Amino acid sequence: METVGGSFVFLKPGDWILVDAPTHIKTILGSCVAVTVRSPRLGLAAMTHCLLPSARGALEPMDEMAAPRYVDTALKIVFDTFLSRGVATNELEVKLVGGADGLSQNLSRSQYSVGAKNVRTALREIAKRGITPAASVVGGRSGRVMVFNTATGELFVKRLAAMDSNRFNDTPFDRFGSLPDGHYGMEKKDGFA
Repeated sequence: METVGGSFVFLKPGDWILVDAPTHIKTILGSCVAVTVRSPRLGLAAMTHCLLPSARGALEPMDEMAAPRYVDTALKIVFDTFLSRGVATNELEVKLVGGADGLSQNLSRSQYSVGAKNVRTALREIAKRGITPAASVVGGRSGRVMVFNTATGELFVKRLAAMDSNRFNDTPFDRFGSLPDGHYGMEKKDGFA
């Protein structure tokens, strides 16, 4: 990972990016979570796209390529990077997106889902640093496409179609019932957080 300047970037799953010029960073999320971190004073911004909640128990040795796959280690890297550049945590604007649970049957089962665990881990790691997210669009049954405008801190979040069990006649998916769309934190209905 290196710092890049102004443009449009697609962030792949299990990666993170740090930019020092206005950039639009796009990614697509299901159960994964993206965390955006921004220092308006320095014009520095980062975004993660994490697949799993914790590196604890990972089967592979942790290296700089594997660490961003996990919420806990990715956020440590990002926050340490900002601190090393002289940014205090109280200056940071942090937002959280993702953590959908498309196959959960009910809300109580979602506590065991990867999406819900990713969200809980991200919120815990952010809170450990004394930060409250400025916005979050998380949970529910739908994946999301998001674009982070690093110059303004705005997020554009578009929901993807939720899984409809009626579309899968005569398949194992028929047994999954509907789940009310849920979220943790706050969600802006107009697509911006």
